[in-house]
Amino acid sequence: MTPSKSGWGAGIRRLGLPIAFGLTVAFAWEVFVRTAGTFATPTIPRILGALVRLPFEPEFWPSLATTLLALLIGAVVSVTIGVPLGVIVGRVRTLERLISSYVAMLLSVPLSAVVPIVIILFGIRLTARVVVVVLFTLPILLSNVITGVSNVPRNLLEMAASYGCRGWHLARRVIIPSATPEIFAGLRLGAGRAVIGMVVAELIIIAAGIGKLIDRYSATYRMEYMYAIIIVILLISALFIHLVGVWERRVLWWREAGTRQRILRGRSHVVGGEGR
Repeated sequence: MTPSKSGWGAGIRRLGLPIAFGLTVAFAWEVFVRTAGTFATPTIPRILGALVRLPFEPEFWPSLATTLLALLIGAVVSVTIGVPLGVIVGRVRTLERLISSYVAMLLSVPLSAVVPIVIILFGIRLTARVVVVVLFTLPILLSNVITGVSNVPRNLLEMAASYGCRGWHLARRVIIPSATPEIFAGLRLGAGRAVIGMVVAELIIIAAGIGKLIDRYSATYRMEYMYAIIIVILLISALFIHLVGVWERRVLWWREAGTRQRILRGRSHVVGGEGR
C-alpha cells in the first residue's frame, strides 16, 4: 500500500468513530423530540436548516468576530504567560510548592463565581472578557507545564550541565523538548477551556458576541437558531483543539528530524575517525 493510501485509510478510521457517535446522538435526539419533545427541542432538520441560514443573519459575522477577538487575545496571553512561568516554577522547587496549591485551587473552584469580581475590577469592556478567558485557560496550562518540567529526568539535566548547558540553553535544548508532551496536553485542554471561558464571559458579563445571539434567540423562542449557535461553538472548540494538534505534530516532527540529523552527524564523525 502506498503511503498516501495508508494516510487516507488512517484518516478515515480516525474520523469514523466520531462520525458514527455523532450520528447516533442525532438519531437519539430525533427520536426523543418526536416522542416527548416540546417547543424548546426542535428537530434535527430544523436545526440544520437554521445552521445553513445562520451565516445570512445580519448580526452573525460581527458577533462571531467579537467573540473570536476575545478568545484569541485570551489564548495568546495564556500561552505567553503560562509556558515561560511553568518552566520557571517547574525548575524552582520553592516556587512549585508555593504556586501549585493556588493553581489546584483555581482548577477546582467554579470560576463563574469569580466573574463578578472581574466585572468590578475591569468593567464590561473587552478587557474583562479576555481576563475571564485567561482565568479559564491559564491554570490547566500552567499545571501541565509545571508537571512536565518537574518530571524531566535528572540524568538528562546532569549530563547537559556537564557539557556546560545552563540557563536559557538548558531550557531550550533539554527541558522544553522533554516536557513537550505535557505542554501540548495543557494546550489542548486549555483550548477547550478557553472556549468555555469565552461563552461564560459573554453570557454573564455582557450580552456580546455569540453569547448575545444565544440570549436573543432563546428570548424570542427561535430555538433552532440557538441550537445552531451551540453547534458553532462546538465547531470553534474542535477547530482550536485540531490546530493545537497540528502544531504538536509539526513540533514533534521537527524534534525527531533534528535527532536523526544529530545521529547521522555522529555516525559520520565515527566513520571518518576510523578511516583516518
